[in-house]
Amino acid sequence: MSMKKRLICALLAAALLLPAGALAARQYIIPDSNTRSLTKAELWEWNYESLGFILNEIFARHGYNFIPGEKYDNYFSRMPWYTPNADPDNQRACYSKLSRTEWNNEHLVKEVIHEMRALKTKNSGGKNYLDDMEDSFDVLSGFMYVTMKPNQKLSVYSAPDAASYRGAKGKALVSTNGAVYAAGFENGWMLVMYETNNGGVRVGYVDGGKMKDHLTLPQLKMDEPYPAALEILLEMALALMAQIETKKQRGNESLYEKILSEMARLIADPGLNAARVASELGCSEKYVYRLVKDWSGRSFGDSLESMRVAKTEEYLRHTEMSNEQIAKSAGFASLSTFYRAFRKAHGVTPAVWRASPANHPNSGSMR
Repeated sequence: MSMKKRLICALLAAALLLPAGALAARQYIIPDSNTRSLTKAELWEWNYESLGFILNEIFARHGYNFIPGEKYDNYFSRMPWYTPNADPDNQRACYSKLSRTEWNNEHLVKEVIHEMRALKTKNSGGKNYLDDMEDSFDVLSGFMYVTMKPNQKLSVYSAPDAASYRGAKGKALVSTNGAVYAAGFENGWMLVMYETNNGGVRVGYVDGGKMKDHLTLPQLKMDEPYPAALEILLEMALALMAQIETKKQRGNESLYEKILSEMARLIADPGLNAARVASELGCSEKYVYRLVKDWSGRSFGDSLESMRVAKTEEYLRHTEMSNEQIAKSAGFASLSTFYRAFRKAHGVTPAVWRASPANHPNSGSMR
């Protein structure tokens, strides 16, 4: 292998090692359909097609095995949380895992689907399950979408050589059930770009001899004197790195906003912690801790306390609730904990703060 090719392959290997956003903008269509009873009114906010995905999401959470290559298999296989059961018998391996809440939701979704059929409507003005999903990734210049026969899983390498580096701890694969983009062939190996199951972007080579397809693509000539080749690959690698970082930032910001929303929704629970929020959002407790720290500069506990104090300010300003009621509604475990947190934030007791005209919207004070 020439020095030029070694350098190019090193760049590709670097791209292989860089994960894109660990989480998609939204991993679940209805994040809490496994813990909350859905309502018919909210289901009617979705279009007919989306109800099918909402229904199957309930089963996908528990490893339901979909028909390979069909739309539900293609969609859920791209979700980082989805792991199909090793046992293909869904009756035995999946159905027994559903809770009563999930079965009730399954029945309700089917009921709304039947209602739409009876009314001969697709509810086309309703929300679509893809509305809040980001594009998988921006395809780099030189790569084009290729149509391949389904149900193929091809090994991916950093160079057109089976002895070269292979990502994912030596198990990198591209599934033809998802979107595959190709730049061309080199010595019978196809240079591909695709999104991995955990939301990353991978660039690498697959052995054309292992494929069931006969594709017509440009021939890549990395070994011939071609001054621009290295620049093109370098530009691709740098663009990929920048794209990955941007997507990661967007994904993290979106998840951080969802974390704050969950904290606000569950704030009255005195036992609320990062583990509960992580469970609601389908991510790890460690990830919640890290995102809150990265984006707010404060720990999860400090951020939660600040939100609780802010909630007590609303009650003090707009209601006649007692301090005991306010402390309970804001999730403080005790009245003394509330007093201590409030004094730390404002330097005065809740009673003194409430009595100050400056803390009421109709006081005339401009602050």
